[in-house]
Amino acid sequence: MVTKYKDTLAPDGTVVQGSTVTDYEDYPNTRMYGFILGVVLDVYTSDILKNRSSQQKEDRQGFTQECTVLAVNDGGSAYTVYENVMITPDAPVGLDDYSERLPRPCSAQVSGGEYDSSLQGIDPYSLDGDWCVIGFIGGMIDAPFVVRWWPNARNSLDAATSGNGVDQTSLVQDRRYFRRINGVETVINSSGDIILSTTFANSTLLFGEDPALGRLARSRNEEEGGSVRVYIKPSQTLELTFNPQEEGIGIIDVADPELPQTNPPQTEPEASGEVNETYLYIDRDQADLYIPISLIVTTDDFISLTSVNKITFESEKIYLGLGAEGEDDPVVLGEKLREWFTNPFQVLSPFGPLKIDPTVIVPSSPYDTTLSEKSFVE
Repeated sequence: MVTKYKDTLAPDGTVVQGSTVTDYEDYPNTRMYGFILGVVLDVYTSDILKNRSSQQKEDRQGFTQECTVLAVNDGGSAYTVYENVMITPDAPVGLDDYSERLPRPCSAQVSGGEYDSSLQGIDPYSLDGDWCVIGFIGGMIDAPFVVRWWPNARNSLDAATSGNGVDQTSLVQDRRYFRRINGVETVINSSGDIILSTTFANSTLLFGEDPALGRLARSRNEEEGGSVRVYIKPSQTLELTFNPQEEGIGIIDVADPELPQTNPPQTEPEASGEVNETYLYIDRDQADLYIPISLIVTTDDFISLTSVNKITFESEKIYLGLGAEGEDDPVVLGEKLREWFTNPFQVLSPFGPLKIDPTVIVPSSPYDTTLSEKSFVE
């Protein structure tokens, strides 16, 4: 590109600055003011040498992600490839807030054929890369960037399209939210239900095979991917409640002016403190669970309760049932327990049967019921 010395003029014709500038009017092939639709061929993360930002000064090195895009409708008679297209984020990316989402580059053909990077005789609509719209900063053809993402025409399954026309569509398409990233699916349906699934986490697309389960065919990875771990700051809490939401009341029943509520508020929101429905509270030191009806824990093997200090069972009605459910349940009443633990009883030991008098058990601490010698009956 040729440059020359030229005075920069203000609107009134006076010279404001002398500088070396380019007359782009003399080089129209270096300018592009429209938008171009294309498919992502390759992705260059910030540390790859082909990424321009990796060659910046040290304090700005590697701050962008870039890709190569095959233009599908740039008006030319042949396909054009644009290099170093900046991948713009979908949300603010600064020193504090940050987000990142990179597109899928081309690696295969949807028909199942091999991907030829030379693009000889290739049909761009058969490529598996993500589609995008690109623009150019200041109209400069050497400063392309992703403006927006574009649907892949070969994926009508996730769009819930039956292919039989709008009047015969069998799946609900109205106002749902659906996102799948690396196989993890999040759906908020039109009723407001939230479904999170890691069933297909870390799965691989199988091109050339028939769709399955309403999706493009996938090879599941049953051994890796799909785990969930949540880190909570030690000073904070986790709550799950079925109790009615109270206006303006947030975490641990504290008024929160950022929540949706009457504006301006008539009075300072105050929690009722009532817990009538299932409620789970967890902090660093304890977990509290309230259930109004019943708690059922079922296992095919065993249940173990372990405590360094003590384990207590409290009930307004002294009742302990043992055995399978039914009319002939073996039942142990509280009165029977008192009878057992106030009269000598016999246990089997490695040395033979032993009779124990529980009334003379001497604990070595409030929570230690180790039997003393006096507990054994001759």
